Formats: sequence, C-alpha cells, structure tokens
Amino acid sequence: MVVNNDQNFSLYKPFSGNQKGKTHDFVVYKGNTPILIVECNFYNVGGSKPISIAESYIELQKAAKEKNVIFLWITDGPAWHKMKDPLLRAMKKIDYIVNYKMLSLIKKILKNS
Repeated sequence: MVVNNDQNFSLYKPFSGNQKGKTHDFVVYKGNTPILIVECNFYNVGGSKPISIAESYIELQKAAKEKNVIFLWITDGPAWHKMKDPLLRAMKKIDYIVNYKMLSLIKKILKNS
C-alpha cells in the first residue's frame, strides 16, 4: 500500500510537544510495516534550498537505515546542472537517488525488500 503524505509515519522529528513534524511525499507499506519512504522534488533554479535539502536528506537516509526503511530521493531539474557538488555529495551517502527518467528502479527496490 502507498500512502501520500502519511500522517502516521515520519522520520522527521516533531516540531514541539505533540505537534507533528513534516510528512514524507510517499510511504510504501508491506502489511502494516513501512518499508520505503519517497521524497520528490524538482529544481528550476539553484541556490540554498536544493543544497539544504540535499544535506537534510543525508540525515534522513541515516534515520531510515536505523528504522530498517529504504529511503528513495527522486529529484530532477536544470538547477542540478549548475550545482553538481551538493548532488554528488548526497549520492555518496544516500543509497537511492534517481531522476524522473529512472523511476523504473522503484520496481527493483520493492522486489528486494
């Protein structure tokens, strides 16, 4: 089962108290167990946002591994042509980063789970 913006599962830390944190774009479940989280974004222009997202997703990868969940980052856009360093840094630390043309890898990832 795939849940878009699942309110029941998040690797992000809560904001404060019982206020829920950010949700993931998609959470894939096998039975009642989350097995894959997916974050998707597209950048037309460079700047600090794509760089900070790449850094935060490296931390998200670590949190996912601790929970035995696969993290998949789907990202694309012309901004990455001018900002290769943050993307290359993330590619060294995140197991699965794909662009929109590579989405067929999802089948492979799910078969191995």
